[in-house]
Amino acid sequence: PKNYLRIQRGPYVIASVLDESVSDAPLRLKGDFVDLFDPQLACSTGERWVQPGERVLLYDLAWARRHRANQGIIAASTRVRYPQREDHTLRFIARGPEGSMATVRLLLPGPAKSVSTSPNLSATVGSDEGSGTSVVTFPNIGADVRVEVGY
Repeated sequence: PKNYLRIQRGPYVIASVLDESVSDAPLRLKGDFVDLFDPQLACSTGERWVQPGERVLLYDLAWARRHRANQGIIAASTRVRYPQREDHTLRFIARGPEGSMATVRLLLPGPAKSVSTSPNLSATVGSDEGSGTSVVTFPNIGADVRVEVGY
C-alpha cells in the first residue's frame, strides 16, 4: 500500500499525497521540475518533496530535454499565441488580465539575454542555472503584447 497517487503523461507529472493513509511520509520526486501551480512557475532541481495533503502538477524538464519537446515556451501564467523561433530569438504574443503580472518560463538552447515588448512595458528576463531555464515577466495590460526574447 502507498499513501500517494502519481502519474506521468509526457512531461507532466501529477502527484497527490494522502493525509489519511497508511503513512504520513512525504513523496520524494527526483528530477528537475517546473511547478505549474506556482504563479511564478518556480523550478525545483534535484528533488521535489510532496507533503501529505499536497497536490502538484509539474513539468519534467528531463523528459523535455530527452524528447526535444517544447524548446521554447514551457508554461505561462498568461495566454500565449503564435510562438516563433529564429536566429537566437523567440517571438510571441501574450495577453492577460490588466493589473496582473505575466510569467513565461522558457527552455531555450541558451540562457535568455534580452527581452523587449510592444507596447514598451517594464519586462525582465532571468535565467535559472540549476534548471537551465529562463523566465520572462511583464505586466499584463488586457491587450495583446508582442514579446521578443533574445538568447
